[in-house]
Amino acid sequence: MFGIPGSAAMTITKPMPSTYDEAEHATVIRVGGRTDRIWHFWSPSPRAALPPGTLEGCTVKARVKISPGALLQIGFDYWRNSTVGYGSGGNNHEAGVSNWYFPSSQWQEAAFTDIGGAQF
Repeated sequence: MFGIPGSAAMTITKPMPSTYDEAEHATVIRVGGRTDRIWHFWSPSPRAALPPGTLEGCTVKARVKISPGALLQIGFDYWRNSTVGYGSGGNNHEAGVSNWYFPSSQWQEAAFTDIGGAQF
């Protein structure tokens, strides 16, 4: 999914150019071919159900290699009902996003947590 900077209301769904690299056990997202877009990636795994009771928060981590010209933020949403689709009566709520991660020739860990409030 991509949007136009400064125009959160305008969102257009387009397939993201990606492949799977068996040797690295990694999904490769080739965003450099469309530098006019901001890509929004969702994990292909099913939505995880949170256990009942007290929950201190959630943390998401990803091992990433960011190519020159690209930036990365990582975050997550909470869903009140894991079987209802996006945008259905306020079902989903954004927990937030990380700081920006910058290009590197090395693998790095990108993370976001909602534990302890804003992490800016």
